[in-house]
Amino acid sequence: MIAELKPYPEYKASNLPWVGGLPMTWGIKRGKALFSESTIPVRKTDEVVTCFRDGQVTLRRNRRASGFMLALHELGYQGVRKGQLVVHAMDAFAGAIGVSDSDGKCTPEYIVANSRSDESCPRYFARLLRFAAHQGYILVSCPAVRERAPRFRYSHFGTMLLPVPPPADQTAIVRFLDHWDRRLDKAIRAKRKQLSLVSEMLSSVTQEAMAKSKETIRIWSGVEIMSRPVDRKSKPSFVRVGIFNRGRGIFKKPTRPGDELGDSDFYWIEEGDLVISGQFAWEGSVALVRSAEAGCIASHRYPIIRGKAGVISSATLLAILRSSYGAMILNENSRGAAGRNRPLNFRSLLKERIPIPSIEDQKRISDLLEQEHAVSQSLSRLTKFVNEYRTRLTADVVTGKLDVRAAAAQLPDPGQALPEAEEPEEETELEEIEA
Repeated sequence: MIAELKPYPEYKASNLPWVGGLPMTWGIKRGKALFSESTIPVRKTDEVVTCFRDGQVTLRRNRRASGFMLALHELGYQGVRKGQLVVHAMDAFAGAIGVSDSDGKCTPEYIVANSRSDESCPRYFARLLRFAAHQGYILVSCPAVRERAPRFRYSHFGTMLLPVPPPADQTAIVRFLDHWDRRLDKAIRAKRKQLSLVSEMLSSVTQEAMAKSKETIRIWSGVEIMSRPVDRKSKPSFVRVGIFNRGRGIFKKPTRPGDELGDSDFYWIEEGDLVISGQFAWEGSVALVRSAEAGCIASHRYPIIRGKAGVISSATLLAILRSSYGAMILNENSRGAAGRNRPLNFRSLLKERIPIPSIEDQKRISDLLEQEHAVSQSLSRLTKFVNEYRTRLTADVVTGKLDVRAAAAQLPDPGQALPEAEEPEEETELEEIEA
């Protein structure tokens, strides 16, 4: 279907650098001519509505209940209703723009806007504004109080010149993009389900192997503590690593020269090492170094160990630390009250006892970990491809580079309401606190 899409018959100059040429039938208007600022009061029964960077605007409890800054006094909060255009003033530059699917209340840091007429479909303009944000137009069009945090107020939105397709075109664009969103999301959900099944099997096999074990040892007697100090003058630049929470692997940080690494001591990591976050171990921030991360460096706040040959493999140790028992000992040895930064007492962790699975069970665990890693990498590649494809398709459609009117008319009826968007896996990049 997409391969058959054609441009509109005729185009004209828009004089909008982030848009380019527009179809002849499209107009241009300022935001304030299309939307008015809402002033709905808050009701006692209203729950908090949140605008997320992926464009979903929904009740906070529909996505997750933790990880938010909570207001002690909801001073200035405003009412928001289903179908209204919502823009996060401080996160608009990152795409936090959408249409609310719920009634509720929101922070005064949000723009809540009403369509002035049928000429402005909120869902079309939400997609258009997200495209403008991803083009960097919002970031450079309003002042910032701190780096990368511009406040995009209604006054900025009101003066912004926007392309305006005929109402029928807006409806067709929304219908077409919603359809392809569902198809693309379905592909990602299928891959996530595959990863979930492998992870569940790994967890089950690990628990079974631990239960069958006839031997327990203290961790210190089954591992080697690795220390490979980095000479900052040995290379012109270095790649540091961090760890995602919930046992989902290592990520690389931007390359830096040695003299810009800060006050931390750094150590080389090699394939087969097990790296533990010294601040977020209690959240499952433990990872096995793969070939792609070999030769990177980790700060002194990341203890590095390896399983001793003939005793326990690093892969098996990772699986145990990801089990419910492993989560318990990581949590018990992480103390502190500095929010999510709870320093790990590494020495006390090494004194904990763990079961030693048989060699056969360790081999099975290692094989499942490799299978899980392969599926996880496949999911990452698919997600990257889908996101790039979705971005390019949206850009071409909302700016009129492709005419989707005929294609949209042939699509099946999606029903009265779209299915709720699945919350993406939260991959939190965890930063150690530098000394």
